[in-house]
Amino acid sequence: MNKIVMACFICYCAVIFSTASYAETLYLKSGEKVTGKITAQSSKSVMIQTADGGYSTYSSKDIEKITKEENGIIAKTQYNEKDKSSQVSGYAKETEDESVDKGINYFKNQKYDEAIDAFSRAIQINPNKADIYNNRGLSYKMKGDLDNAIIDFNKAVEIDPTYEKAYYNMGSAYFKKGDFDKAIKEFDKTIEINPGFVQAYANRASIYFRKKEYDSSWANMHKAEGLGFKFDPEFLRDLKRASGREK
Repeated sequence: MNKIVMACFICYCAVIFSTASYAETLYLKSGEKVTGKITAQSSKSVMIQTADGGYSTYSSKDIEKITKEENGIIAKTQYNEKDKSSQVSGYAKETEDESVDKGINYFKNQKYDEAIDAFSRAIQINPNKADIYNNRGLSYKMKGDLDNAIIDFNKAVEIDPTYEKAYYNMGSAYFKKGDFDKAIKEFDKTIEINPGFVQAYANRASIYFRKKEYDSSWANMHKAEGLGFKFDPEFLRDLKRASGREK
């Protein structure tokens, strides 16, 4: 079984694919059930976001069936090992799905140019998916092409104005460019959509420190810590020294 979980601070590199409101359950051949939101699916694998926010990928060979639930009622069977033709028609065309799947694999292996090409092919097929623009933006960001990354993140939020992770990723790109005011604006939007987005508070604390706005840095640091974030002791030492405060 191939299980992958990706996440990191500052550069939030979890590759995201869906903001659907329904719940789906993978029934694995091992007897395990995994419930969450399917974020990518191909003939070879399925990626699902679970309730704890993590992302896991399972080989199709390990899946017995997949069901979709709406309001607690199983609405559709999306995949069944005994009848592979039962996949929901609303899913991406195979060619798009294959391109996205390749993009994920290239991204995981730090082959960012190849990932960009793969996501670009998916966009040519379906130019209206915010997730694919976000993924390509992350690929641009990881190779240091921040301007094109920001263009893609902007496109993602244009398609889906509630896409918190694209706002966060855009803020991180502005942060890396040294454009602190624009970074704060995007982190503000992230927090407006999701007040529990801890990395946005942590990054704002760092930016306000660099801007010498120490009270705001302390406020965001306390908020991030309240949500479970652990700051580098060196950052706390520098903040105390610069602000003349202990907490």
